[in-house]
Amino acid sequence: MAKGNPYGHEDSCACEGCQTWKDVQLGIAALAELKRTKAASAVPTTLPVACNCGQVLNGTEKFCPGCGKPTNFAKQCKSCGSKVSANARFCTLCGKPLS
Repeated sequence: MAKGNPYGHEDSCACEGCQTWKDVQLGIAALAELKRTKAASAVPTTLPVACNCGQVLNGTEKFCPGCGKPTNFAKQCKSCGSKVSANARFCTLCGKPLS
């Protein structure tokens, strides 16, 4: 019997349920490895946004290079460091509350 196999099948079982279970276990192991190597920190901390004029901003500008209007990136998420709009209550990158 496979260790932790919810179906009680042998490790070599190739049924759809066991294959899905193995895929899930491999995915969990891969995510754990990403956390251990801190590869998750390679994710960008800002997502591109667009000004009302259509100019794409990366979240670091104080003024729009397309129209000159001030941007509203006044807050920074304490969890992931992403810059968010002044009126945001939750981070748009990691979803954590900004309070």
